[in-house]
Amino acid sequence: SIYPFEGYFWHAARGDLLLKIRPHSFEQLTKEETDKNWSINFKIESLEESNYSDEIKLGLNKDASDGFQYGEDEYDIPTYIVEHPVNLYIENNWIGNTDINGNTAESNRYYSDIRKENSTDQNQIWKFKLENKNNINNLKLTWNFNELNNEDKLFLFHNGNVYNLVEESEMLLSDIDENSEFVVLLGKDPLEQGLGLPTIFSLSNAYPNPFNPSTELSLALDQDG
Repeated sequence: SIYPFEGYFWHAARGDLLLKIRPHSFEQLTKEETDKNWSINFKIESLEESNYSDEIKLGLNKDASDGFQYGEDEYDIPTYIVEHPVNLYIENNWIGNTDINGNTAESNRYYSDIRKENSTDQNQIWKFKLENKNNINNLKLTWNFNELNNEDKLFLFHNGNVYNLVEESEMLLSDIDENSEFVVLLGKDPLEQGLGLPTIFSLSNAYPNPFNPSTELSLALDQDG
C-alpha cells in the first residue's frame, strides 16, 4: 500500500520495467478495509531448491470491476534477473483492453485477479498455471484465505483430482509437467447441485461401421457442455 505524505523507494533488477502509479481521490486514500473483501493466496515452492518460489492472489470485492482493472489485476513480473524455473501466474486474455482510468493491459499473465462479487447463487471460477521449466520433481503448493460464508465451498481441481481448500492447507506435487493448470471454485458444491452434470445422454452407432480406419460417433446431451 502507498500512503499520502510519505516517501518510498523502489528497486528493480530489470531496466525495462515501467512503474505506473494510478491516481486516487482523497476519499479512496482514506477508505478503510471492510468485510466486503475476500482473497486467497497461493504459494508454490521447491523442496529441492529453497530459493525457488512464487505466489498469486485471487479475490472478490463488491467495488471491483469486471475484466481488466489496473490496480486490482497486477501483472506477473519476473522476480529474478535470470529466468525463474518455477512460475505461478493467472492467465487472462486481456491484452489491449482499457480500464476506466485509461490504462491498457499489456500482458496476459497476472499475479492477482480481483473480481466483482456476484450473487450468492453464482460460483466463481479462476484458472491459474504453473511453469516448471527445470522439471523440478518435488514442489509444495500452500494457500491461506479469509473466512468464508457458512454455505460457501472452496475447491481446487488439478489433474483429475479435487482438493477441499478448507480442510487442507497444502499439497505436494511430484513429477509435474513443464506446464500445469489449476482451477479454483468458490461457491456451492457442483456435485451437490448437479451443476455441469447431464442427466440424459445418448451415443449413436458407429458410422459407417466400427471396423473402418475412421468412424463417427454422435453424442447428445441434455445441456450444453
